[in-house]
Amino acid sequence: MVQTGHAVAVAFALNIAAGAATILGGMVVFNKRLVYLANPLSLAVALSISAGVMLFISLAEIFGESVKSFSEGIKTDSMSEDTATGHGWLAAACCAAVGVALIYIIDIFVGMISPEHDHTEIDNLENLHEEFAFHDSKNSQNGGTPIVELESQTTPNTGMFFKMDETAKKNLQRMGLLSALAIGIHNVPEGIATYASSIQNSSVGFSLAFGIGLHNIPEGIAVAAPIYFATGNRWRGIMWCVISAVAEPVGGVIAWLAIGDGMGHISEGILYGLVCGIMVCICVKELLPTAFRFAGEKTHLVAIGIFFGMFVMIASLTLQASLHSSTMVQSGHVVGVAFALNIAAGFATVLGGMIIFNKNLVHLANPLSLAVALSISAGVMIFISLVEIFGESVHLLTEGFTSDDVSEETAQGHGWLSATACFAAGIALIYAIDAVVHKIAPEHDLTEIDNLEGIRESMDQFDNNKNNEGSPGLDLEVQTLDPTSNYIKMDEQAKLALQRMGVLSALAIGIHNLPEGIATYVGAIQNSSVGFSLAVGIGLHNIPEGIAVAAPIYFATGSRWRGIMWCAISACAEPLGGVIAWLAIGDGMDPVSEGILFGIVCGIMVCICVKELIPTAYKFAKGKTHIVAFGMFAGMFIMVSSLTLFGYAGV
Repeated sequence: MVQTGHAVAVAFALNIAAGAATILGGMVVFNKRLVYLANPLSLAVALSISAGVMLFISLAEIFGESVKSFSEGIKTDSMSEDTATGHGWLAAACCAAVGVALIYIIDIFVGMISPEHDHTEIDNLENLHEEFAFHDSKNSQNGGTPIVELESQTTPNTGMFFKMDETAKKNLQRMGLLSALAIGIHNVPEGIATYASSIQNSSVGFSLAFGIGLHNIPEGIAVAAPIYFATGNRWRGIMWCVISAVAEPVGGVIAWLAIGDGMGHISEGILYGLVCGIMVCICVKELLPTAFRFAGEKTHLVAIGIFFGMFVMIASLTLQASLHSSTMVQSGHVVGVAFALNIAAGFATVLGGMIIFNKNLVHLANPLSLAVALSISAGVMIFISLVEIFGESVHLLTEGFTSDDVSEETAQGHGWLSATACFAAGIALIYAIDAVVHKIAPEHDLTEIDNLEGIRESMDQFDNNKNNEGSPGLDLEVQTLDPTSNYIKMDEQAKLALQRMGVLSALAIGIHNLPEGIATYVGAIQNSSVGFSLAVGIGLHNIPEGIAVAAPIYFATGSRWRGIMWCAISACAEPLGGVIAWLAIGDGMDPVSEGILFGIVCGIMVCICVKELIPTAYKFAKGKTHIVAFGMFAGMFIMVSSLTLFGYAGV
């Protein structure tokens, strides 16, 4: 990493631009129309786009650079390449963990000096435009005396608003100032990340600056609005936005001083690992939970925003970077391992269904444990997809396009563009499958894994009814007379409807399992560590899907084994997907075909995570978003651990 004059100028320009977004956000106080643009849905979209950009660039590019730099720095003549690679993975993972820890330490520090920060951050802006409109109307009526909407200042019956006294105004102003301080502290590591990435690769720096800038806009609103409401002075709010924005280039200055005249491979690896951990932590801990909170029930907006952010990032990398890899060949041993992983991932559906055999197991299927399982699964699958599979797709397509008539740069551009198209095709495939499932099973939305909270109570009552009366019973809201009433037995029509629900759920989950089976098989054929990681992630989220199949069938028929049978039928789709992939690969594939397959697989896995696993995990967590964040980090480090071990083993 060498700092040329041009590269330094570009890096600082990107730093300043990202910081200026805070000021841009604060300027909404100058215009009511701008304030109305700061509604929850638009903020959800902005934050999700930011998360998509930052997650993709951190995992697909920066983490790989960290591993590569460490491996090159550690390698000696007496050390095997496999050992150096293992050391590289381990060191990069440790540095990423330190980056994550750094953000948590900063948050603790901010909490100590600014306890009000939780109440002034971007997750408390939903009512901003109402406060702004009321403030301005009262200002015009009362000669500029600042007024603000505070719950403690409204009468319960009339909702009348009262002028703030001096103490209230000082408290609100202090709130804005502390928010500026807290956001400024958070901006320092973001500035370091943007600068370091830009010095190495201007397209990476641009992508990070874009993502950071997007989430700095609502932070600027969080600074300027309370100061304006407290003082009636718009420019004072903007001044504090500027102060918090300055932290971004300050972080760049710190990185510039640290890099100096250049850095060795080890130092570069440390810096990239820290940057990756910082960016991923900001996304998982702050941006995604806030985006889902703003979106409410419209979680598809967050998914679309994340995908859009990823494609924005890919577009900036289209003319950059390439990797190298080996040809995909199906040996007998490798095929056996791939199918074993397929079967194991599918069997997790049966494992989930088996909770109906034991009440204690049912009680383990509580919302928080399901949130943890789904978030771990998402962490595993997102990491392996972006760190390994997408890079392989770009690399193989570049290799396939390279010829005597095509320059290396042009081949790389074709590789990025084609991998992006395949990635989009994988996402579109999942949406198409969902459309088919919805056509043949409209009830599927009511039987998926996000409707399992009441299973424990239902099963307890069902078993009581079965023991006492010998007839199946079920907790149905329409069948309860009051909170203390017993559950009414189902008639035959209700039982048939519930059984159909379980069968259709099995069918829908089976259809979803086909592309997952293809993904696991393809990953395992190329690299057994990738296949293992995908199997772990898919298996974790297949467990609650097994519950969704077995429970309604058991409640409807009273037969546990019939529920398990349908779990097994839906699980068979996993190895069936492996068979399809095996037939497609045949005796081997050329680099372009391999690249296409890997790109589609990456799109499938990322879409499942962003569209299904992460939103459902947040629903189950019920406000305890830190559980989802910890689960995703755990999943990522599980995956890193497996890749590190396989790296040492030379797999």
